[in-house]
Amino acid sequence: MKATKPSLEEKLLTTVLVLIFMSLSLGQLLRIKLGFGAIYPHDLLIGLFLLIKLSQLKNQLSPIKLKTKLTTPNWRRWWFELLAGVFFALNLVYLALLKTDLISSLYQLRILYYASFGFLLHTHLKTTRVKNLKHWPIFLMIIWFTTLFGFFQYKIFYDLRVLSFLDWDAHLGRLASTLLDPNFAGFLIALGLVYWQAWQKKLTFWWLGNLSLILGLTLTFSRASYLVATIGLVTSAMLTKKPKKKLIYLITLGLFVLNIIFVPKPPGDGGKLLRTTSIQARLLNDLRIVADKLPVLGSQHLIANQVVKLERKLELKKPKVTGSTPTKKTDNSFKTHARWPNNLEIFLLNQAGLVGLGLFFFGLFRWGRKLFKKNQLAGIFLAMLFIHAQFNNTAFEPFVFLIFWGTVGEVLRLKLDI
Repeated sequence: MKATKPSLEEKLLTTVLVLIFMSLSLGQLLRIKLGFGAIYPHDLLIGLFLLIKLSQLKNQLSPIKLKTKLTTPNWRRWWFELLAGVFFALNLVYLALLKTDLISSLYQLRILYYASFGFLLHTHLKTTRVKNLKHWPIFLMIIWFTTLFGFFQYKIFYDLRVLSFLDWDAHLGRLASTLLDPNFAGFLIALGLVYWQAWQKKLTFWWLGNLSLILGLTLTFSRASYLVATIGLVTSAMLTKKPKKKLIYLITLGLFVLNIIFVPKPPGDGGKLLRTTSIQARLLNDLRIVADKLPVLGSQHLIANQVVKLERKLELKKPKVTGSTPTKKTDNSFKTHARWPNNLEIFLLNQAGLVGLGLFFFGLFRWGRKLFKKNQLAGIFLAMLFIHAQFNNTAFEPFVFLIFWGTVGEVLRLKLDI
């Protein structure tokens, strides 16, 4: 039977998607700074993609079909999603109109915008007639580009402290790649390393790729990324029923540990695995944000004392050269450019309060369990993200958000598993 050729509209969608994938690969290098924040080319391209897809759905879904879908008893299975949607809308109105927090409102709208794109992208890639787009591991390729560009950055732009005047955290001798942040780049490479284990085909080429990902991850000197990579590999080794794959997981883990031990460390705090200054700076940032919620939570005086103690410790430990947190001559403490809490739970508490935090955990349990039953590798990815987000704002970083959920969808679409 002759295959149906892609329509002109589908070719246009493919072109838009290729441009989006290219924009995601280049990360923060395409950042356009605005007065209230920043915008990226993929933001505009995603809007174009959504407009085309929604016009397609409008033509395909007749009023009769729509009425049938809305009146069917199946909607009861989505009670939690409806409840979460209503709460999200009310919280958005509260932030925008009552609290007049425009930045937080825009941040939440962007997450909803990206989530809508992720859902429609997944359905599009499952049904598209463009074979290369349907069967290629596109998001794995994006992670590979992040890794390879990271090697280039590490070699040519070893010292990124010069970027501190642009409000970026300063890094010396760490692989930060296109995201300009070793922690976010480290998470994506850790994700890619665990994902790469599902592509064990031509072993010579595969081992070369495996070693490259291990080295790239090691050069980030991101302890949170080291942790989630270790958890991902160990969990995969425990769950797989294939002895050969179990052995390869353990060999990969052993090589990773050897790299951590023997790779040359950069000067300053950035390469020290036992460093505490960056932890204290993040904790200080999070405590200051929690303090705003203390009329609800109580213990305001106790937290205020902890903030003062941390500020004094950071002043005493301020290094001359740092590979993780920049300093300024006019600053009396460690400078952090974090605009949001680093910890996931504190971030959600700050954005949506206790009710939003409770809904998140219920949804995480509800959907995480379903995802793990459907595909163990995708479930491991979700666990890696959750753990990494305890130390960095990983879950809602724009590029990580899009690439992570794109990778989860890709694993489900290509039916890859441990």
